[in-house]
Amino acid sequence: MVSDATFSIAGQVALITGATGGIGADLAAAFATAGARVAVAGRRTDAAERIAARIRDGGGDARAIELDLTTVASIERGVAATGDAIDEASLSYYHAEFLRHYEGHTADRSEIFPGAVALLTRLGDSGIKAGVCTNKPEGLSRRLLDALDLSRLVGAIIGPDTIGIGIV
Repeated sequence: MVSDATFSIAGQVALITGATGGIGADLAAAFATAGARVAVAGRRTDAAERIAARIRDGGGDARAIELDLTTVASIERGVAATGDAIDEASLSYYHAEFLRHYEGHTADRSEIFPGAVALLTRLGDSGIKAGVCTNKPEGLSRRLLDALDLSRLVGAIIGPDTIGIGIV
């Protein structure tokens, strides 16, 4: 990719999380323009691959990586997939910082699907208990449901930490 950038990060690896859309996709393209080898990271591999392909089509160096920042194991796999490494102290620090930030902004962009409240209400009125099974830590999921006023409609929440997997 030919660049008019005022700085160069040629040859450096840029692991861009949330790169499957919006500003993350724009950042991935900008880093590629500046010469970085970009790891387009997100939970949706198909979307990450579309963004990486667009960057490659423009002459940049990009690859798609599945990554879920709520789990240390996923972060380790994501970093390893870039060909780079991260030490345990840095991994623990950045994971904790992500979770701290996420905890304070859990519902910032979350929206309830149209008809979801009505459906959950009808199920509850019919004696059918609803539950949530999620890839997010249980505590963060509870926070989100509380913020969206959905906790009253859900009888159980199961995250990876609920059953002892995925979260360190």
